[in-house]
Amino acid sequence: MESTAARCSPTGGGASTPLRVQYVAKNLEERSAVTSRSAAAPASVTAVQDDKGGGILLAKAARKLGRGDCVLQCCAAGIAIESQFRASRCAYCAEPCQHDSESDTLCRECGVVAACSVCRSNGADKWHSSSGECQALRALVKAFSVVFGLMEEGGADSASINVADLAKEIDSSYILTVRLLHRRWHDEKERSSIEGDMSIMPAIDWKLFDSLHKTNVRSGQYDLAITALCQEMRDEDNSTSRSNDCLVPVITKDAFDDVLERVVGCGHAVVDLTLGLGSQTIGRAIFAEHSFYNHSCCPNAFISCNIGDGATTAAADSSPCCALVASVHCLSNIDSGDDVCLSYIPTSGLSRNERQKLLHDKYHFECRCRACRLDEEDATAKEWDRCLAVPEGSDLESVRGVQYAANQIFMDSDDKDEIERSIGIVRMVANGIKRQGIASSHECAMEVHRLLSVGYAALNRFDDAIGEHRTFFSLAGKVAAG
Repeated sequence: MESTAARCSPTGGGASTPLRVQYVAKNLEERSAVTSRSAAAPASVTAVQDDKGGGILLAKAARKLGRGDCVLQCCAAGIAIESQFRASRCAYCAEPCQHDSESDTLCRECGVVAACSVCRSNGADKWHSSSGECQALRALVKAFSVVFGLMEEGGADSASINVADLAKEIDSSYILTVRLLHRRWHDEKERSSIEGDMSIMPAIDWKLFDSLHKTNVRSGQYDLAITALCQEMRDEDNSTSRSNDCLVPVITKDAFDDVLERVVGCGHAVVDLTLGLGSQTIGRAIFAEHSFYNHSCCPNAFISCNIGDGATTAAADSSPCCALVASVHCLSNIDSGDDVCLSYIPTSGLSRNERQKLLHDKYHFECRCRACRLDEEDATAKEWDRCLAVPEGSDLESVRGVQYAANQIFMDSDDKDEIERSIGIVRMVANGIKRQGIASSHECAMEVHRLLSVGYAALNRFDDAIGEHRTFFSLAGKVAAG
């Protein structure tokens, strides 16, 4: 597999030293050997410095790998759930929380963390409260809420304040940053006065974490919010008279910037593909060992988070009880020494221009992979891009917005009349897609059939649902084959 020449690829930060390269390579080699569950198995992947310079480290196959082979498996160093899922998804393993109501799951003090029944039984909620993570997250919510005008300064202790409502406005990247900062402070302090078993939490290699790529994310209002957070944590520290029982780390803005820039540069979306278009991303996580793969729009490997299949707590012999586990598997054969490439973005049904815009806006590089080099010699790629090209003036954002709203109705509503109306709206959207000249293989056109299948099933029109389901998978199969 050819390199994409992604000079700003999220695969390292700053100039690489020989010792840093050796450390990362050794870590990946040891971890990939453990993944194989065989003491005699050689490592699957290693890391080398990109020959184009810039200090970028790239994961490469350490031996010949076959289609379906597991390259590497590891636990998340940290995870943060998106606001709309915080009461229904576990903040440790991302599994659904099966409780009677939101108040049974979401922490009432910070409004950020919920735990599933398995993680609760293993002591995750006790660790959250006794380790000080809850206080640190509450300080984040309070500081950001004041700076961004969500509440008045000094109003955090008011009985009328619903901390969960305030927390919904806090981006998951900030929450993940605070959780990582608190965990690092905790590890360095080697605290022993915590209620609950620390072994339930995944071990974090902070030296490897410090090797991750950083993306600058600073702005004026952001600076004010972080300054307020640091002051809030200092106040919490002063309130305990700097005793050994202080649970909240006294952080600096530089420390917050450093971790946040790695979270943004190397964060992975936590995706549940059983959810509808526009609502599949349920959180953000850092998988340190999985942060050295190059990008390709025609990747030779893919990453999955094992949500809902029982693998979350049984991924490897050394996996802790409360952890999200991600695995990378090969989509095709990979020769020894070749890059192991993932796609940083969803690529099915997107034209070259759409992919390039997404990559430029989010990762700041121009992809030069095989699928994007539309030379005369690559007639197949050129024809495929022509088929997927979106006509100028097409309003895809409106189409996606209507589809997302319809999906929510199909999933949540028991009103058959409302479902019927939504089916009619989806069919109107389908006609609009055709009139705009958007290809049937584009993701928005394919989503029409998936939505209709869900809507018909909700009305017990199973023959219609099966027909739309078959059409959706037929089109998806053509995209995959392309």
